[in-house]
Amino acid sequence: MQQLETAAFNKDTRRLVNVKIEDAIQANKIISLLMGNVVEGRKQLIINESKSYKYTT
Repeated sequence: MQQLETAAFNKDTRRLVNVKIEDAIQANKIISLLMGNVVEGRKQLIINESKSYKYTT
């Protein structure tokens, strides 16, 4: 509950994002890929997306 309060209910820390229908369609495709039975597709998505993240410790 603490995380929800910080992320959603606290007006000083929350962030509102405008979501378009196209975003929802793309999100649905990604969720279907991640939760589906096709391992190779999921693996490829994770590999491709990981290239755009910077890892910090």
